[in-house]
Amino acid sequence: MRSGKGEHGKPYPLTEEEHDDSAYRENGFNIFVSNNIALERSLPDIRHANCKHKMYLERLPNTSIIIPFHNEGWTSLLRTIHSIINRTPESLIAEIILVDDFSDRDSEHKSSVYKNMNAKVC
Repeated sequence: MRSGKGEHGKPYPLTEEEHDDSAYRENGFNIFVSNNIALERSLPDIRHANCKHKMYLERLPNTSIIIPFHNEGWTSLLRTIHSIINRTPESLIAEIILVDDFSDRDSEHKSSVYKNMNAKVC
């Protein structure tokens, strides 16, 4: 079993100096915590018991996944993309389309998102 802050959906305990209200105001969540949780963290299976035994067709159509974002904290956006790629059968993902809805934050991370991601991310 993996261990670390945020693993298995567990809380990330903040020290006194890590409490910073400005981290919440800018992103709506604590970006410090997001920056310190693994991009590929483990999560508990919270599906209803009946869903865990549901049988799916062997051949399902693939789909395009569209993720609109505006001034998103980069680690949360990257964690979303990693989760989709790691938790979805590759044959079901036609593409992952990131749509920047006129973000006005200057981010040096934008180009690295495209360079370091799966070929299906555009």
